[in-house]
Amino acid sequence: MNAETPFQLTRTRKTLQVIACDDDPAFLDKLRADALTVFSRLNVDVCVSIHSSLADLSSQRLAECDIAFLDIDLNSSEVNGIDIARKIRSVNNRALIMFITNFIEYAPEGFEVQAFRYILKRDMGSVLQRYMMQALEQLSEGRETLRLQCRGEYVDLSFDRVLYLDVMQHSVSVVTADETYTVNASLSSFEQHLEKHGFLRVHKSYLVNMKHIRKFTCRELLLDNGAALRVSEKNYMEQKQKYLLWKGWQ
Repeated sequence: MNAETPFQLTRTRKTLQVIACDDDPAFLDKLRADALTVFSRLNVDVCVSIHSSLADLSSQRLAECDIAFLDIDLNSSEVNGIDIARKIRSVNNRALIMFITNFIEYAPEGFEVQAFRYILKRDMGSVLQRYMMQALEQLSEGRETLRLQCRGEYVDLSFDRVLYLDVMQHSVSVVTADETYTVNASLSSFEQHLEKHGFLRVHKSYLVNMKHIRKFTCRELLLDNGAALRVSEKNYMEQKQKYLLWKGWQ
């Protein structure tokens, strides 16, 4: 990064947080050992914790979880894997949930909690690495960040933190809920890189993170922090269509 390129997209290396919950201690130990072997082979830093019931899992642990292996049918517990998945979803929307079971007929129950995969216990050895690679591919976008060179320092921002970007003369302000970072760049250069991450050019002066849009009219756009931004009336229909497509409404 230099004066001509005051920002870039970068991937942060983090330790993946994995939990496994099953009432069979021998199976849990083997799953943990196999998962650590696979992640080591894929050169991924990981922490795998094993649990026999929901009581072993704190809300913080569930909120930090990246991947969860859950036995659907916990015979020795008052709750099952679906209950644990619901608890995860109450504090964590990004975790990938993999149900492990002896009975595939449980699969339809997982739609409610957006299950990522179902694994029959007898197939675990043959599918684990393939599913782990698919999970890492899906999680990789969440590890990508926006790195800014601002006032001689580097700042890494997750995309979720960015509300919008606005331009004034030859500088762009990157606005978050608690801070604004100004860099010498064009808004178009940001748009080129951020469009695929859910950012929309609603006006010549504004590039907005669609995750934070609460109301989008032909004259004004409201964000979830209360900010109101102007909208290009000329391009409103085209941009509104992009927004609706992104939301999955059309």
